[in-house]
Amino acid sequence: TVKSAQQWQAGSGCLSPLLSRPLFAAPRCNASEERRSGWQSEHRGQSSLPSGNACICKCSPEDTIHCNKAGLRTLPAELAASAVSLNLSNNLLRVLTANTFQNLTFLRSLWLDRNNLTFLYPGTFSALSNLRELDLGWNSRLTHLHDLKALSELNLRKNRIWTIQNDAFAMLNRLGVLDLGHNRISDLPNQLFSGLIQLKTMHLEANRISRIDCSFNSLLNLRKLYLNNNHISSISHTAFSGLEKLQFLHLNKNRLSSLPKHLFAELPKLKYVFLSHNPWSCDCKMLWFPTWMATYKGAVEGMQCAFTGLHNQTLLDFSARAQAGNLY
Repeated sequence: TVKSAQQWQAGSGCLSPLLSRPLFAAPRCNASEERRSGWQSEHRGQSSLPSGNACICKCSPEDTIHCNKAGLRTLPAELAASAVSLNLSNNLLRVLTANTFQNLTFLRSLWLDRNNLTFLYPGTFSALSNLRELDLGWNSRLTHLHDLKALSELNLRKNRIWTIQNDAFAMLNRLGVLDLGHNRISDLPNQLFSGLIQLKTMHLEANRISRIDCSFNSLLNLRKLYLNNNHISSISHTAFSGLEKLQFLHLNKNRLSSLPKHLFAELPKLKYVFLSHNPWSCDCKMLWFPTWMATYKGAVEGMQCAFTGLHNQTLLDFSARAQAGNLY
C-alpha cells in the first residue's frame, strides 16, 4: 500500500511537517557532476563519493534520521522536527551556529563525530532541552559547550583539547558519562568537575596529565576512572578522597614511581586497580603497599615489588594478583 504524503507526514520522522515529500526528494539527491568533481578535488585519490548516497538521509521507524557519510557541509534544511535521533557523523561540517538545531526540540541523541568541526557558537544546543547523548568525538578543537543541562553522555574524544575552563561542565548535573580521552589536556583545575554530581564514568586516558591533585573529589557517584596512558608522576594523597563508589581505577602506562600511603583509604567499593607499565621504585615510600594488599579484597594488576630488610633478606616479595574474569 502506498501511503499519501499526509500519512507519511503523520507517521514518520522522515518528513518535515512543512513538506509533502520525503526528506531529500530524489531530484535533490542526484549528485551533480559539479558536486562529484568538487568532492574528488578535496579528497584526492578517491574516485567515488563516500559509502552510501552522497546526499540522501535515511530514516528508521523509530524517528531516527541517518545522514552519516553523506558529504554534508551544512545541515539539511528539511530535517523533521519530530526527529528523536540524528546521525550526522562522518561529514564535512565545520561550524554550527545558534540556529542550527532550533527546530529539533525532540532530539535525544545527536552524533556529530568525525566531522571538521572547529567552532560551536554560543547557544548552538540551546533548543535541545531533551538531548541526552551527544557525540562530538574526532573533530578539531572545539569551544563553547553550553545549554546541555539534560545531557547524560558527552563524547569529546580526540578533539585536540588542551585546556578546559573551570566552568565548562558546571551545568551538566545529569551527565553520567564524560569522554575526554585522547586529547592534549595537561592540567586539571581542582574545581573543573564540581558540577558533575551524577557522573559514573570518566575517560581521561591518553592525554598529557602529569599531576593529580583534588580534581575528582566532588564526583561522589563515580564508578570508573580512566587515567591510563598519561604522564602522571605525582598523585596527592587526597586525590581520590570522597570517591566512595569508585570501582575501577586505571593508572597504568604513566610515570609513577610510588604512591602516597593513604591513597586508597577512602575507596571502600574499589574492585580493580590497574598499575602496570609504571617505573615503580619499590623503596621505603611503598612499604605501606603490601600491608594494604593483605587486607584488600579486590584485584591489582601490574605491581611487582620485592622489599628487602637487613642483610638483603627479603621481607616481602609479592606480585599483584588478578582475579579471574574480566578486569575491565
